[in-house]
Amino acid sequence: MSGDALHTYEPTDLDEMSPGQAVDAVTADIRDHHITVDGTGLFNATRQIDLLCYLAASMAADVEYHLAPNIADLPPAETLGASAGRVGRRA
Repeated sequence: MSGDALHTYEPTDLDEMSPGQAVDAVTADIRDHHITVDGTGLFNATRQIDLLCYLAASMAADVEYHLAPNIADLPPAETLGASAGRVGRRA
């Protein structure tokens, strides 16, 4: 790895990014924080799983919302994505 600073993202950081930027951020985070056989590696793996689950759930909620924008009583995509993104932490 070059002398670049390590990227460390949390799920809420992805909310302020476009989908492409969020994918790039998660990819950079995974590349910068290796999974090792110590406590740090376990923390990295858990956080990265959380990021991936949050990203997938947010994107799925957004796609569903845009495919069916006229469904009555459908909450805003932000609400769906925020609630669905927590699934990774509960598993």
